[in-house]
Amino acid sequence: MNTKMILLFTGLLATSACAVPPSQSELATLPVIKFGETVPSSGDFILHFPAGKDIPTEVEITGDLFQQPAHQVVTVKLKRDIYSYKDWMSYDNQHWLDARNTLGVKLDIKIPGYTYPKPGHIKLDMFEKKKAP
Repeated sequence: MNTKMILLFTGLLATSACAVPPSQSELATLPVIKFGETVPSSGDFILHFPAGKDIPTEVEITGDLFQQPAHQVVTVKLKRDIYSYKDWMSYDNQHWLDARNTLGVKLDIKIPGYTYPKPGHIKLDMFEKKKAP
């Protein structure tokens, strides 16, 4: 096998390894931390976003152009629990899905100006790409 084939084969193995969810035995050893709690500095953990609980996000518009900058905290709440571990997510901490294939994000930012002479907006849309159980 030449060097290019070995590198290609190694790359394919690494890519396919990412598609395998972490094992339940591996995940069972990890602490589950609710969003907002202190995460352990010593290593891995599962981050839990409970349904119905506040998820605050800061929004800021600043700069030396503004007489009045803006800072606001907006809050959303999930309809159902989400557990997060690296690139994986789960609704029940049992069945894990590749988050990159399950969740989608659309971000639209419009800044008022000559080509957009209207009020600006920042819109974030998060959605399920495919319905999970």
